[in-house]
Amino acid sequence: MPKNVVRYGLLSTAQIGLFRSIFSWLKLGSLFVGTLAKSDEEFQVEKDWFGALMYWSSFDAETYRKLIVESGFVIEFDVVETSDDPNSETEKEIHLWMVVRRPE
Repeated sequence: MPKNVVRYGLLSTAQIGLFRSIFSWLKLGSLFVGTLAKSDEEFQVEKDWFGALMYWSSFDAETYRKLIVESGFVIEFDVVETSDDPNSETEKEIHLWMVVRRPE
C-alpha cells in the first residue's frame, strides 16, 4: 500500500454498521449531524486528491434515509445541497446533510 493513502469514508456496506454503532453511542434524545454523499457509487478512486490516493463508495439519498431510520433514528431534518468543488472551476459537489435524533 502506498504511503500517504487517504481513506475518505467507508465502503457503503460498512456504513450500515457505523449508523447502528453511532445510534448505540448516543444518549436518548441526542442529535447526530452528518453529511453523506447523494449518489449511489459502488467504488470510486481518485489518484491525486490533495496529493494522496482517495477512495469512497456511497448510497443514494433515499437509501441513506431508509438506513438511518432502520438504525433506529428519527430524521429531524435533511437537505441536499450543491456547492462548488474547490478543485474545479466547473464541477459541483452534492451532499445530503442530515440531522437525526435517537428517540427517548
